Amino acid sequence: MKTAPVGVSRGSVCLLVAWLTTLLLVIMPCGCGGGTSSAPPPPPPPPPPAFQPRPFPGDFFMRLPTAASDGPIPAAAYDQALKEIFVSDPNFNSVEVYSTADGHKVGEVSIPGPAGLGFSPDFSKLYVGTITPYVYVVDPAGLHVTGRIALPASMLTFSPGATGATLMPVMPYPMADGSLMLGMGFTSQSSSAAVLVGVEGLVRYDVGTGTFTPANPGPSDLGANPARSLDGKLLFV
Repeated sequence: MKTAPVGVSRGSVCLLVAWLTTLLLVIMPCGCGGGTSSAPPPPPPPPPPAFQPRPFPGDFFMRLPTAASDGPIPAAAYDQALKEIFVSDPNFNSVEVYSTADGHKVGEVSIPGPAGLGFSPDFSKLYVGTITPYVYVVDPAGLHVTGRIALPASMLTFSPGATGATLMPVMPYPMADGSLMLGMGFTSQSSSAAVLVGVEGLVRYDVGTGTFTPANPGPSDLGANPARSLDGKLLFV
């Protein structure tokens, strides 16, 4: 007996092709190994920036002149307008000036026996007290002496504490009213170290009249060096 041939319709073939295409689309994302896919890991964060020091003027060490014995300096004063520091150096009879921007030496002014330093409230003048009977006035920008104030001999022994020594105008305090308060301190004039002794009395110098007046706040000697307010209106003693 002969068997009849099996026929395949065109519609069945199209259906089979569509089914195989769908099956391939489902299998392909899974990969040949049968594993699951995942997104690539994010890149590592960048390293932190290297440390940078703060760029402000205090980031350097400045060695100030301290005399042959490497002792303390009598006084230093800061000029905020010029950004410079002025330093008394009695061993070399000068006031030396250094920049606070980079520490270089700007210059110096020759002053005999310099001690205390005091700027006028507007920073236009620098008054230099000394272990001599004179106070010097300096132009801080031009670095030269513009004047000298001579104390009368009657003021050089002002204060009972001056027994056995002489009082000199070692500390100047320029005031806002134009007057100059002078802190009188012991000095034997044989050693600059004597200016480190505290102020014993006060004298007021009137720039307009050129007169000197004792200005102690009480009958006793001062207990410590005075301090002037920044605006020059007050002197704390």
